[in-house]
Amino acid sequence: MRLAIPVMIRLLAAAMLGAAALAPPASGVELTPLPKVTGARLYVFDCGTLVYNKPEDYNLKRSEVKDSNMGVTCYLVVHPKGMLIFDNDSLEEVVSQINRYTPVKIEIRDPGIRGLKFGGYFKVGDVPAILTTMNQDFGLRVDKINDRLVYLSRR
Repeated sequence: MRLAIPVMIRLLAAAMLGAAALAPPASGVELTPLPKVTGARLYVFDCGTLVYNKPEDYNLKRSEVKDSNMGVTCYLVVHPKGMLIFDNDSLEEVVSQINRYTPVKIEIRDPGIRGLKFGGYFKVGDVPAILTTMNQDFGLRVDKINDRLVYLSRR
């Protein structure tokens, strides 16, 4: 499976930016102000092509399918209450977004977990809820070094 990774990263960045607009400013951290979102917004992106040459897996015959590649559509919902939605995103991508838009720095200490898929629905800035989910629901070890540094590893 080959997806347009740069487009996915931009999509995640857009999601975080939209959600961060509603978060209270973190003390001591200078974040770029974003416009207020007054209503829900839906953005649709072309996230590339899934190259898959086995139409038989979908109960189709090769003679019935002109092109077995599939378009990948990504959706971004920006909600005025400032919610973050991660849907089957790699742990590395999720951590990158948290590090970019919050004062908390998360380090992945075990390279073997970078590609783990993560999902959830969180209030912007609620890093404790994200870390709790990573620990309880995704089986990751979460070591809080101090208020601004967290290490993630396999249990």
